[in-house]
Amino acid sequence: MATQLHTELRSTTVEKRRLTGFNEKPFRTVLSPMDMDRHAVLTKLGLGALTCNSAVAIYRSRGDPATVAFVAGAYAAIVLLFYFLLRFERAGRGDRGRAKAAVWVLTTLLTAMFAARIAPLMPPLVAYVVWFMAVGTAVAGFWAFFLNH
Repeated sequence: MATQLHTELRSTTVEKRRLTGFNEKPFRTVLSPMDMDRHAVLTKLGLGALTCNSAVAIYRSRGDPATVAFVAGAYAAIVLLFYFLLRFERAGRGDRGRAKAAVWVLTTLLTAMFAARIAPLMPPLVAYVVWFMAVGTAVAGFWAFFLNH
């Protein structure tokens, strides 16, 4: 099946080059506007669910200011992460630096926030593992975003 698909794609590319000339860039699949609208709707639904869930969590923990601050901070970080991911996806190749840095900072912040919330609930050895994984995730993200070319 995969070989047949590869052969069909290759013959389509060869036919496209034959019709347009060899100097043109290879054919690339582009999402239609309908597909982008569908993804926008799913993103808005997800953001709406996150907002409702965060509002309920804040309402239920209204007597605990630390928990309210944690939920509000996590919500703000996730909303900012979505914003900077959108900017990163829409930016040109050379304009992605600041958006990429913001995405890494926000993901590292969220990782540290959740690790700080979970680690105290665990036995000491497991807490060290949680922090080790959080630091490893941040370092691997930095390497993938900024050092890996």
